[in-house]
Amino acid sequence: YWIEDGVEHGQALLGQYHSARIFPLLLLSLGTMLSGILMPYITVDWESGRRDRAGERVTDSLKLSSIALWSVSLGFLSFAPLIFNLALSGRYQAGLEILPACLVITILSSLTLLAQNYLWCAERGRITVVISALGLLMNIGLNILLIPRHELQGAVMATCISNLFVLAMLIMAIKLAGCRIDRTLLLLILAPISLLLGSIASAIAFAVILLLATRTSFVFAPSDIDRIEHFLSRFKSAVANCIRRHGTFGPVHNA
Repeated sequence: YWIEDGVEHGQALLGQYHSARIFPLLLLSLGTMLSGILMPYITVDWESGRRDRAGERVTDSLKLSSIALWSVSLGFLSFAPLIFNLALSGRYQAGLEILPACLVITILSSLTLLAQNYLWCAERGRITVVISALGLLMNIGLNILLIPRHELQGAVMATCISNLFVLAMLIMAIKLAGCRIDRTLLLLILAPISLLLGSIASAIAFAVILLLATRTSFVFAPSDIDRIEHFLSRFKSAVANCIRRHGTFGPVHNA
């Protein structure tokens, strides 16, 4: 209704928008699952008085999730032209153009879900509600301002900016609540935004981050690496136990 070309044109753009959100929504469901998996571990640490450990779990999960979601997004972007041009018969080119921004929105939303866990454990859920409400109001205001001028691109950028605002406010909130925030975390949170520059530029940035992470202590300190390895080993054993519990590795008995 905010587009001058009429309702039909707006509905067509809405279809383009939904075509660009198919894969990002799958990533968001993954982020939601990771947030749910992490919550019990943070709760145990918090209730046991190990609040520093709870904060480390949150920051480590934010770093790893940012890198993982960023890498998956880059992989999808490399195949996206083939999917949109062949599978979708080239009818959703506008959706292809806004796909990088939709992926950035998904990554920011997933990291927001992970960061919220610390505030839930700190019993500061009201702060989360207030920040979410401010983000919603910002999104509405930016949509009113940008959609008449830039149409679909304006709507996507409004959502991207408001999601970045919400995540930034949450990072500030968990820092004030006692969680230690370092420069590495801020770097890894902001790095996936390079997707807006295109797949090639973002891939170069990802390669630089990966090189720094594996060759230097700029991204991950030795203590961070030890905690991450311990966390991944526990996660791997938990998945294996879950599979065994459901009989995947057990003998199959025919009726």
